[in-house]
Amino acid sequence: MSDVCLAGGDALKEKAYWYWLCHIKILGAARIRRLLTVFGTPEAVFRARLPELLARSGLSEAEARAIEKAKEEWGRCEQEWAGLAEKGIHMITCQDSDFLERLEVIPNPPACLFVKGEIPQDSVPSVAIVGARAATGYGVGMAEELAGELSRAGCWIISGLAHGIDRYAHKGAVGAGGRTCGVLGCGVDICYPKENYLLYEEILAKSGSVLSEFLPGTPPLPMHFPIRNRLISGLADVVLVVEARKRSGSLITAAIALEQGKDVFALPGRISDPLSRGCLELIRDGAQVLMDVQDIFEILSLPFKQSLNKSENMKLPLAEEEKLVYSAIARLPKHLDEILREVELPGAKIFDILLSLELDGWIRQTEKNYYTRAR
Repeated sequence: MSDVCLAGGDALKEKAYWYWLCHIKILGAARIRRLLTVFGTPEAVFRARLPELLARSGLSEAEARAIEKAKEEWGRCEQEWAGLAEKGIHMITCQDSDFLERLEVIPNPPACLFVKGEIPQDSVPSVAIVGARAATGYGVGMAEELAGELSRAGCWIISGLAHGIDRYAHKGAVGAGGRTCGVLGCGVDICYPKENYLLYEEILAKSGSVLSEFLPGTPPLPMHFPIRNRLISGLADVVLVVEARKRSGSLITAAIALEQGKDVFALPGRISDPLSRGCLELIRDGAQVLMDVQDIFEILSLPFKQSLNKSENMKLPLAEEEKLVYSAIARLPKHLDEILREVELPGAKIFDILLSLELDGWIRQTEKNYYTRAR
């Protein structure tokens, strides 16, 4: 270490050594934790010489030499670490008191997290909502409405800030005034996909967060997303899959959740729909069928209130027949066939009322023949 210029130990913040250790890509979370078991702190790892690393760490020669080589990057790492606060980035390590207990018990727990915003607390119920990127109108409508219902009950909504189901799960939480956390497969200072940038900013502006175990500046490489999926399920008490193809990333998240002992729900769909195949397979293999958001409320022991009771119905500025039709429509998308079965009016009359309610802004179609409340 004689060729490496070091400041005195007292002049260096402990977290700077953590930041340096996380830069050594060959290590990963499991090896970093093993090093900490042996040496105690990242600073002690930094100050260990190569023979000691080889003798005590249990690492391969290539891994030990990578640590020795990384010491040459100390100056750059120290400078980057000093600039994190200006970017609103907070680093939480597994040795910190505020590291989440939820993540300590998952397989291969992260060694550290980089966070922008407020991190989900262990004491607050949380639900992960994941699903297809190329989702249908029905799927994104369900994701948004379910996230909104759960947010209003005080749940954190966890997802991956991707296209499709993830995006609308976050939107549902933000729209309900709730809290949501985006778990990224890149650095927290990068919004991927870039089309979600306004949502990314809105989440951070409204008491939400984004987090990642990847260093700031890390690009969104394909290999990162299966790694981040274990954090999505690890942060959640319940995992809900809304539309998924066979062998999709959402099924990986669900499988990890089952391994972690979490409750997993799947939204059923048509057997002929490719985007329903993943959910149907989950149900076949033991996931719970989501029939109503109250199913999740019961798992989490949350109070549940129907969106519209009779006394509220009487106060609506609608004609009696319009009230009948509106009462059959919930915050979650419902198919026209169900409405026709539930409302005791002629079909032609129901069609006219649905059109009128939609034009007046009381209801909306999430996709053809699926209706949900707009107010």
